[in-house]
Amino acid sequence: MSEKFSNKWVAKISSLFFAFFLWLTVALNISTNTTVDFKVPVNILGMQKALGNVALKPVMDEYTVNVRLNGNRRVLGALDVNKDLEVYADVSKVVAAGDYALNLYCNVLNNKDIDVVSVSPKVINVKFDKLVTKKFALNVNLDNISVPVDYVMGQPSLVSAEVTATGPETELAEIADCKLCFDYKEELKKTTTLNGEIRFYKSDGTEIKSDNISCSHSNMDVTIPVFKTKEVTLGFDFINYPENLNVNKLKFKQSCAAIKIGCDPQKYSSINEIFLGYVDVSHLAPENNTITFDLDSVLDKDLFNISGVSEVEVSFDMSNMAEKTVSTNQIKIINKPEKMEAKILTERIYDIRLIGNKKSISQIQGRNIAAVVDMRDIKSEESRIAVPVNITIPGIDDVWVVGTYDVYLSIN
Repeated sequence: MSEKFSNKWVAKISSLFFAFFLWLTVALNISTNTTVDFKVPVNILGMQKALGNVALKPVMDEYTVNVRLNGNRRVLGALDVNKDLEVYADVSKVVAAGDYALNLYCNVLNNKDIDVVSVSPKVINVKFDKLVTKKFALNVNLDNISVPVDYVMGQPSLVSAEVTATGPETELAEIADCKLCFDYKEELKKTTTLNGEIRFYKSDGTEIKSDNISCSHSNMDVTIPVFKTKEVTLGFDFINYPENLNVNKLKFKQSCAAIKIGCDPQKYSSINEIFLGYVDVSHLAPENNTITFDLDSVLDKDLFNISGVSEVEVSFDMSNMAEKTVSTNQIKIINKPEKMEAKILTERIYDIRLIGNKKSISQIQGRNIAAVVDMRDIKSEESRIAVPVNITIPGIDDVWVVGTYDVYLSIN
């Protein structure tokens, strides 16, 4: 029995060794090679280098093809697509801008034991063009932005008035307009900052959508001033006229008495008049009876001129006016400091030009007017000086003095 048991174990062990030997023989005779497919990007940079001095570039960002390789399964399993494989195109026929069908090839780098079975597709269509950079003025498209009836929008303020685009020369040449657009609709009642998308358009208004064109900005903020509309009067005042003159008696025509403006809604109730400036009566004469005010220069920056009026003319009626030249020795000093000694050296002022109502001016003589020196306005430390005088016409309210006049003083 012991001998039979021993023979059985010998048989079992012998069978196990024999099976292992058979497995090893089969394993060593089975091939370790296999076929694997890889997704590999086409080498765009290689295309550009291959073109050499030709001033062209492929108009494509990325192109991926299928590469089938055969080789040792362990080697293929450790393959790095970006480092060990290179798919390139034959650009030898590319000599000018246009579309080309390019044959593709694949190189296995750093390993000669791998075979390229196929590249699919074998041919790709690539457009070549000159890449250029161009600046475009940016316009704001306000079609979707509105304000209430009694409001108005001012000039939009952009972060940048222009953008820079880079792309194929032929595609950039089609750009006729660059706009900041808003896909949403909004009604504004106050100054607001919005964000819009920058888009390019052809001359016929068709939007240009191209992955080949890159822009310095894709979006941009724009501030849109919003004003509430209001009609306000235009006024002015008088300077340099005799204290007795009643300026309300001066007849004039104003080219524009009121304008429509836009203002900050918060300041709406406080703005009722635009002050144009002053009419210098000492310059008012038949040959100079129209004064022009520049409205743009006096309008506050936070007000929007809706009427479009830029100048306002004020013309004075001289049809019932006369003029006269007189002289006077009625010269006096007022407001002289107690410790100051002042003496008038000018005995008479000649050729004082008067203009005014015909009847009133006919009654005026030199003795009816006076020249007043106000010492409060004198700051000079010189002993002999020329100082301006204020001509007064007591009792007459519709005659004024044209020009300015001086007298000499001695001061101690």
